Amino acid sequence: MNNVAPGAIAAPINTTLLADKPKLNALEKIPLGRLGKPEDEASVVTFLASGDAAYVTGSTFVVDGGLMRNYLEQ
Repeated sequence: MNNVAPGAIAAPINTTLLADKPKLNALEKIPLGRLGKPEDEASVVTFLASGDAAYVTGSTFVVDGGLMRNYLEQ
């Protein structure tokens, strides 16, 4: 089994975060300099569902633009 661990994604589930300017500003420390898009996650899921990932098992793919490198719980 493989897993996808998303970071801060600009999606409807994060409406509260997107409306909270101080918390949103704290995410400026994402090394790639932006929130993720649903497409960022989708491309990893597509890869995992494809034959290209046939020999990939027991892995967690962190899709967060490097956020976990500097992350502090808010």
